[in-house]
Amino acid sequence: LAARQQTDVVTGDAAFSICQRLSGKVFPLEDYVDRDYSDQLQAPGMSADLHNSLVVISRLDVTNNSEFAVMRRILTLDPQGRRIHYYKARNFNADLFARDNVILLGNGLSNPWEQAFRDRMNFVVNVDVFNSATNRAPAPGEQKFYASTLDTKYGVLAYLPLPDHQGKVLFLDGTGAESVEAEGDFVLSERQLSNFQKKLHVEKLPYFEVLLRITVVRGTPLESTIVAYRTYPNLH
Repeated sequence: LAARQQTDVVTGDAAFSICQRLSGKVFPLEDYVDRDYSDQLQAPGMSADLHNSLVVISRLDVTNNSEFAVMRRILTLDPQGRRIHYYKARNFNADLFARDNVILLGNGLSNPWEQAFRDRMNFVVNVDVFNSATNRAPAPGEQKFYASTLDTKYGVLAYLPLPDHQGKVLFLDGTGAESVEAEGDFVLSERQLSNFQKKLHVEKLPYFEVLLRITVVRGTPLESTIVAYRTYPNLH
């Protein structure tokens, strides 16, 4: 927040996520931006009633409660609204990546703006198997896949540079709504960030990725634990 750039907080589009899950299709960012995906929701064997319902859902402007709560907490860091600005995924535009810092809340199904960065990341939440996370290059003792259960979720928290300018992007991605809420607790906690910094033995946090395991009880995140992490001190 001390940077010269403004910071944009972008929440996901819950209606877009629902449409993809029910249609069995995953749409690229280009189709989302152009709103072309609503014309492609028909799947083989899909009933006319379901198709019509998906078209109606695609027009809804819905934000996940957990993402909205995290966004509200981030906005309180700038009470006068001079440095941090809020966007819903459907109102955000690519030009803002060229000038601002960006915080993306949600997952690959709900927030398609994440798609441009997924190939650069080691830990990714699977959009086709939504209840799991993949570790693309496991270190000794790490797993390749981490599957969620009713009482255990996973979240990917990543802090990376934006290409082509001095801005930064912060991801709060996960296998469930509870994941984003827990990641918000982690990144807004001086204690947890300080403990992570001590683990790295650094004076200033480098760019990083963290895979969190989140203990959940009745939909409420209780505790998050660092399962694995990567740091990129030489990334610019």
